Amino acid sequence: MAPQIRIRSDFPNAVDKQLIEQVCGHRGCRHAYVKPFDRFGFSGAHLLLVYFNAEPIGVPYLLKIARFGKAQREHKGTRVLKSDVDDANSVEDHLFSAIDQSGRKWGALLYIYHGQGKRQGAEVTQALRKLIYDAEFSSTRIGRILKQVFDGLKDAHSRREPEQVPIRQHFERYFRDDAAQARIRCVLGKDADAKSPMFLGSRIYNPLHHLNNLPKHANLYVAPVHGDLHPDNIVIDRNRVAHLIDFAWAHKSRDVLIDYVLLETSIRFMAFALAGAINLWDQLDVDRLLLDEDGFSRIQSIRFSSPFRRDDYSRLGYVVGVIRKRARALIGDRFSMQGYLLTQFILLYGLLRYDDYEPYVATRALGLIAARLRKIGLPAS
Repeated sequence: MAPQIRIRSDFPNAVDKQLIEQVCGHRGCRHAYVKPFDRFGFSGAHLLLVYFNAEPIGVPYLLKIARFGKAQREHKGTRVLKSDVDDANSVEDHLFSAIDQSGRKWGALLYIYHGQGKRQGAEVTQALRKLIYDAEFSSTRIGRILKQVFDGLKDAHSRREPEQVPIRQHFERYFRDDAAQARIRCVLGKDADAKSPMFLGSRIYNPLHHLNNLPKHANLYVAPVHGDLHPDNIVIDRNRVAHLIDFAWAHKSRDVLIDYVLLETSIRFMAFALAGAINLWDQLDVDRLLLDEDGFSRIQSIRFSSPFRRDDYSRLGYVVGVIRKRARALIGDRFSMQGYLLTQFILLYGLLRYDDYEPYVATRALGLIAARLRKIGLPAS
């Protein structure tokens, strides 16, 4: 007869209970103290903090619960990066599963949790998004965190290989079934079918028109990637050490620039926008400069609408500079701003399906990128 497992929790849930009992049985534990955890950056998953004790003593573990298909993809993703990235190692290399009353199947993974490491407030943690525009958190400290992130991915990224890839197939998940088209058409309004409309003070190339002119193939450097590297998937522990979470989009062979471009793009058009820092006209000057590889170094020369804007955009320029310098250092002399902008166009286009991304400024930036690619050409075969 299996020993009885005692679970202390104030939120009874049959699926949670099944999964916790499985985890306890797998680890040989007879007690679990469970607390709910507010979701951030986990693709809609349900999160629980689990102490394998009768009381919340020590540092908890994080149990991530999602529909089985999503949990299965993340389990596969952790295995892709397991040998290269420390944070991709779940505590148990096992996918737990349970079925609810309606017959739906759920899966769970157990991770080390990077919280405060003390009994009171152990569940408190910070995602990078909350720190990027915190005036008390210096640009230099942000730079150190980004260095940790890319150092953690270095072994995976260093396995890059040149490859000719079919664009639509290679970036299929990032196009997100073209769900952004309706949002872009709404933003462009009467100019949704124009080839080169004036939009928010600038002549752009219609992003929807540019989609039809993307090359069928392109020469890219492919490597194992995290695949979903945005500021909510970088958490900072009590020692200011950065950790990666959420490996559901990890892949053994994708454009290595995805991890750099996605981080830059999400900072510019999600974290920065939600911080209330965007000014349409200041942002236009910044986005024009950032079409150039080293444009971040010239942001200080812009005449901003206020001194506060200068400080905000100076920090943005610093962060973009750190990311782009690491991308160039990885690829070396074969680094191509054409390739960087092509990847950025595809990723930003796909991300516009989400409400977290500022639609007007992001659509204009897409049009600026499209116009530049039309001018300088594409990294096609």
